[in-house]
Amino acid sequence: MAGLTQQEIESIRQDLTEGDFPRLVQGLEALSHGVSSEAELRSCLGYAEAADTVDSLGSSLPDSQFPGHLLLWTLAKLAELGTDWVVELTEIDLRYTKVNALPDSIRNLQKLESLSLSRAGLTAVPPQVKDLPSLRRLNLESNKIEALPEWLDRLSGVTEIGLSRTSVKSLDHIEKMGQLESLDISCTSLTSLVPLAGLTSLRKLNIFGCVRLVNLEGLGPLKQLEELTVYEMGYRVTSLDEDSRVGMLKDHPHLDYDQLRVNTEPWCSSCGEPKQFCCC
Repeated sequence: MAGLTQQEIESIRQDLTEGDFPRLVQGLEALSHGVSSEAELRSCLGYAEAADTVDSLGSSLPDSQFPGHLLLWTLAKLAELGTDWVVELTEIDLRYTKVNALPDSIRNLQKLESLSLSRAGLTAVPPQVKDLPSLRRLNLESNKIEALPEWLDRLSGVTEIGLSRTSVKSLDHIEKMGQLESLDISCTSLTSLVPLAGLTSLRKLNIFGCVRLVNLEGLGPLKQLEELTVYEMGYRVTSLDEDSRVGMLKDHPHLDYDQLRVNTEPWCSSCGEPKQFCCC
């Protein structure tokens, strides 16, 4: 069955469920070459019923130390095999699911528009996202990403990116994403916004909690900017009452305050929602 012996299948399952990340990748590589239909794939992975959503597929797969990677690989394989609902998939949300790295085969998800990898165990912006031609929204929040790659110009279709609570310390190369409309860099250790000057299509910017920022230089050229979240920044916005905070922004030489929707309300540290809306 499937070009694999029962012994080989059991060995692969052991790699998927008990192995470290290299063993997981090794097992998936062997599985990739051994199956030629969705039924064979289900049989090898040990789930009988055909799934029809990302959630139902995820709950059917074997337990793994890297469930996000296994799920993405399986989705990509199903797309390769022509499974209709996967071929048409436009959104995948793997928040709080350990991915570690994206499988190269994710390029099979040609219609994917939105990919959320928040708290997925990433240490870099995964290069495989370059191979997703329909990608528009990419959420990399709460990963240990320290730098942005030089190839950001390859993400020419992405209009929204989330880098909140990452380890990014510089925005170098972000200027290559001139089409970007929404950027969340809140709660990072950034000290300068100067590279943002090239984002002339930017409409929404969140710099909440960037306590090392000392000025807003770089925002002047952003003539399309409509919404700015700035509470808790290094120039002591937190020490001012609301009227004073608004006054500071109105007088800032790099902002056209009248065209902005400016959020200066504090956010709840427990739930992350603005205090006026939180239920803590």
